[in-house]
Amino acid sequence: MEITDTRAMTVEQVPLAALVPSPFNPRGKYSRDPEKLKELSADIAVHGVQQAILVRPDGAGKYEIVFGTRRAEASRMAGKETIPAVVREMSAEEALTLAMVENLQRADIHFMDEAAGFKKLLSGGVAPKVVGEMVGKPEVYVHLRMALNNLNPKWTENAYKGTLLLGSALYLARLTPGAQMEAWKELSQYGKEDDGHFSFHHRPGMSVLEPSAGRGDLADHVNVSGVRLVCIEQDPKLVRALHERFGHQENSKRASVTILEGNFLTYSCQPNYDRVLMNPPFIRLSEITHILHAWDCLKPGGWIVSVASSSITFRLEPRAVAFREFVESHGRIEEIPQGSFKKSGTRVNCVLVILNKRAS
Repeated sequence: MEITDTRAMTVEQVPLAALVPSPFNPRGKYSRDPEKLKELSADIAVHGVQQAILVRPDGAGKYEIVFGTRRAEASRMAGKETIPAVVREMSAEEALTLAMVENLQRADIHFMDEAAGFKKLLSGGVAPKVVGEMVGKPEVYVHLRMALNNLNPKWTENAYKGTLLLGSALYLARLTPGAQMEAWKELSQYGKEDDGHFSFHHRPGMSVLEPSAGRGDLADHVNVSGVRLVCIEQDPKLVRALHERFGHQENSKRASVTILEGNFLTYSCQPNYDRVLMNPPFIRLSEITHILHAWDCLKPGGWIVSVASSSITFRLEPRAVAFREFVESHGRIEEIPQGSFKKSGTRVNCVLVILNKRAS
């Protein structure tokens, strides 16, 4: 749906005191950044409002904001008494659609606000495909964001605070309410990184495995004291490099490291590991075999984070299709920037496969 540019319409000065907020604004209270609002207010104080807001008469002498709430708030902060506005008669349904689409098209909208906005549009009878067309997104994007409405309030609040990132939010939204609460209890006690983000990766007391470890580039990120790290590598030169890199780490403040020489696929896996971090070989979809073997090494409740060729997302061989179904049941595939693992010798486009062996 295309929204007409309000600057091309007749604009009038509407008293700020006559404005009432829209019930359709998808931006929640958590996403209103006070600092950005102050910056906008300072700009309006000097230059005025550069683009008119859109309002509709409410029949009681007031004007309901269809979109432009932040501009109105910032204008009040700047000491303005009026604001340029386009006044248009419209139904509640039309106001809902215009407000949703205008806000959802903004690049800086929070993913939880997107989820709430899509929910309002769908509850108004708009089909997911049409919603996607309105905001320039594929239908699957709409469905993924809609799932975020299943997050419990604790996770939603942390998403707005920035301590729960989108990838983890999408995974949690797939869990039952009970499983979400269990994750909350576990991670709120132990699972925060130094930067404040919730982490599903490693913490003291855990056992972490890196198969086909190479020079240990992934293992080097396991820098938590009290973690037991096992690296498996079959190339003798790389095994020597691992010993040179981690040989004295048992006496450091970082993870203790055990280095095993051999082919990971012949390694007898027992479900002993809380986390598996891996960048396996990609030849002829061999990463699938490695990831599924690693699955057998994982404890109930454990996680695998693996680099994989992006071809696993579209190859039509039966095992590629079956693997995507497996991932759909146990986790997700995330896109990553091209060249992310170039330094470690991976020169093809990659994705991340993230799996969780849920405790029964």
